[in-house]
Amino acid sequence: MWTMLIAWMITLPGAAQERADMQGLLQAVLDQPAKLSLTDIKLADLIAVLEQETGVAVRMSPDVMSMLPHGPETLFTQAEFGNVPLREGLAGLFAELGMTLEVRRDHVEVVPTAGLLRIGRRATWEELDALRQVAALQPGLNDADVEPLRGRIQFRVPQREPWEALAARMREVGAGAGDEVLEIACGKLGWSWYPEGSKIVVVPRSDQFARQLQRVVTVRSQRRPFAETLDQVSAQCGVPIIVDPGALSALSPDARQRFVFSSEGYAAGDVLNAIAAQARLSYLIGDEGIVFYDPASGTQRVPPAGNGARSASSSDPVVGLVPVTIGPGAVIHLLVRESDLPPDVIEELKNRKAQVVETIRSSLKQP
Repeated sequence: MWTMLIAWMITLPGAAQERADMQGLLQAVLDQPAKLSLTDIKLADLIAVLEQETGVAVRMSPDVMSMLPHGPETLFTQAEFGNVPLREGLAGLFAELGMTLEVRRDHVEVVPTAGLLRIGRRATWEELDALRQVAALQPGLNDADVEPLRGRIQFRVPQREPWEALAARMREVGAGAGDEVLEIACGKLGWSWYPEGSKIVVVPRSDQFARQLQRVVTVRSQRRPFAETLDQVSAQCGVPIIVDPGALSALSPDARQRFVFSSEGYAAGDVLNAIAAQARLSYLIGDEGIVFYDPASGTQRVPPAGNGARSASSSDPVVGLVPVTIGPGAVIHLLVRESDLPPDVIEELKNRKAQVVETIRSSLKQP
């Protein structure tokens, strides 16, 4: 059956019609009953077998695989489903890894759930198990329905009686999968959550965003708009990034539309520090994400970042960027932190900064 469907898909006339028919065909195939039974198979091999056996292309990026205990080598001791719609079987299979499915035009994409993404590093099997158990809960409208979560949650929020506040919001949400109910309820309180060992940790949303900035990202921006450069970071670390209109106005037209920046192998927070230094901007981490603003503006009209807004300053700040050419038209910037420099150089940098500040102060005093 699968072979016949794939052959028909290839011969569809017209690009537009073919795209529409491919999407409809894929949805139809996913609704067909299917079965699978495999033992002791690695994740990368499993994905290849799924496409071979079902005719459905399943995609999982290397970045997503890297979130799992052993990346593409992560082992399924038992991968099976039987006589259920294919989409249901695939969803259950990847739910074991803290993943969910998104149906694209011509393939199925395996993506991390919010809880897995927020770990900010490679997950442990214990944390994947915690995600599964929370998702399996069905909290409803009654106290008894939400009580099973109580023993799992570790609160790190500045609020008295946090469980009572969270339980009330969960009752407002009503019935649903445990992780979805928890997500909505935490959002109402300006909180976020992630698994840590066998526990579910609840923190202010700004703290969670700061944790996600530990994810390693790759940025390639060769004469691209400044906002698109930040979008690359945002997409990879899962943190919304807002640019204040005043910050864009402070950039030169060339920097605004043809920003040049490349980095690989650094945490998102380090990359944002470097981008801010190059653009002469600053940013805050708040409940709604990261806000870039112009520190030189007298009014500092920064969009509200929530009650948890705080500076993104570091105890080991970035003090410079070293451009390194890696190929024709390709440049990466190496971050130089204060700890990378000897004491005499740090002192000289501070002296020069003090001289610049004094020059600016003197010029402002002139009529």
